[in-house]
Amino acid sequence: MKSARFTLVFVIVIMLVLMGINIFQWFYAKEKIVYVRSYELIEKYQGTVEARVEFEKRKAKMLSNVDSLRLDFERSRNAYIQVSRKLSSESREQQESVLGQQQNQLVLYQQAIDQKIQEEDSKMMQEVLNQVNSLIEEYAIREGYDIILGTTMSGNVLFGDKSLDITDAVLLELNNRYKGK
Repeated sequence: MKSARFTLVFVIVIMLVLMGINIFQWFYAKEKIVYVRSYELIEKYQGTVEARVEFEKRKAKMLSNVDSLRLDFERSRNAYIQVSRKLSSESREQQESVLGQQQNQLVLYQQAIDQKIQEEDSKMMQEVLNQVNSLIEEYAIREGYDIILGTTMSGNVLFGDKSLDITDAVLLELNNRYKGK
């Protein structure tokens, strides 16, 4: 009987100790959760700024080719308009056919350039996001964060205490790494 009582008391004491440990962990061992302002982080990252400058140069060159083709087409059309009354109906049809082909080529080329611009923009942004995400993962591990949330324009994080905002620290490290420091 004494052994059963002792076992019961021992089990109760163990349960109380375990409950105490759980209560302590629940109150004092909180997860480390912080957030960054995603839009600001991306926009102020020097890698993004420089990638956009380079992208805009390539985009301007591609669009200038489209503008040259458009000017050629407009010149051809204007020349046709000036002489169209003097042309025979057969010559007019030929000229209009040539203009139609030229216009179709312009439209197809513009569509191809627009698609290429979108692809290059997506590729550039993906490279930037890969750099940012890589650093954030390293930063979280080094600083002991369990979760780093990102605020977005669509409202995933509606509120965060300013003390949990690590945007400036991450941005500083991101830009320093980009500069090679």
